[in-house]
Amino acid sequence: MSAESNQPVLSDATDLHHRDYSDKQVHQAPNFAHIKNTNYTDKQIRKDSDESEVGFDPVPDPKFEGSTRRGLKSRHAQMIALGGTIGTGLFVGSGQALFAGRPAFLFLAYCLITIFVYGIVTATTEISAYMPIHGSTLASYASRYVSPSLWFAMGWLYWYSFAIVAPYEITAAGLVIDYWPNDINIAVWITILLLVIIGLNCFPVKVYGETEFWFASLKVFMIIGLLVLSFILFCVGRPSHQPLGFNYWKDPGATKEYLVGGSVGRFCAFLYALVFSCFSFNFAPELLVITGGEMESPRRNLPTAAKQYFIRLLIFYIGGTLAIGVIVSSNAPGLIGGRAGAASSPWIISI
Repeated sequence: MSAESNQPVLSDATDLHHRDYSDKQVHQAPNFAHIKNTNYTDKQIRKDSDESEVGFDPVPDPKFEGSTRRGLKSRHAQMIALGGTIGTGLFVGSGQALFAGRPAFLFLAYCLITIFVYGIVTATTEISAYMPIHGSTLASYASRYVSPSLWFAMGWLYWYSFAIVAPYEITAAGLVIDYWPNDINIAVWITILLLVIIGLNCFPVKVYGETEFWFASLKVFMIIGLLVLSFILFCVGRPSHQPLGFNYWKDPGATKEYLVGGSVGRFCAFLYALVFSCFSFNFAPELLVITGGEMESPRRNLPTAAKQYFIRLLIFYIGGTLAIGVIVSSNAPGLIGGRAGAASSPWIISI
């Protein structure tokens, strides 16, 4: 019997409880349903990983050779996930949630979804760090551990979601740019943004990661500046005005009814705010999982990225929604009037 045949093969997840594995090797995994031409062998993750780190390293057929490289660092993964979270949902969409649910429900909704996202990020990071192979998504893990049928359903849901979200985000970015007076049609901005996105995806993953890092850093600096401004308004107030404090929580109030009256109406208002808070998070947990297959030293860097991502989420999202409830009244004319684009942002209305 050859030495290769003496090594155990991981047939399913239950084998983990019955087999002993070497610290230096992780054993053969069955193919995903969508990667039928890829073979997996016992091998270390590549020379750019720590010596003590091992994992599934794809050895593709020659025609797929050179498809991906491990060029992402921990900071890249953090900013890819954080940049996908800090966007139109927090800067613009939160105003509609504030109008419908007022500051208390807005704050509670974002807190609840943040806790929910923490559980998803923790679970998916555990799986992705164990099996950091390229092409990994939650759908691919569903195929491996649950059923190809679930993979099929999730795959189409992914396609449908991204087919809607990507054009929406590009259009929203064009509307934000168009907020400042200019004679350029918004279609020009949308075309430029689309070409930039396509162009970045044509470069190696390291270039994409570095670009995403710096663009996401601009978002982080912006939200930090807005939080500092909100703190100043909370403590000092606007020129010739008293400190804002929690005045807007008292008048017009911390909660409101939506669609119907009574406690049912308040519950509907909370659900409305909850829907907007869900949209704000987009595909943040999935973005961390996807980076695992192209990340350097994934078993060290991926858990680190997940922990730091959640800390930043607490600061920027929970702090941001609390700040919005402090500096903007839920019955402000800009929120009630149904302005379009960046003009409906609670931050712009306050400033």
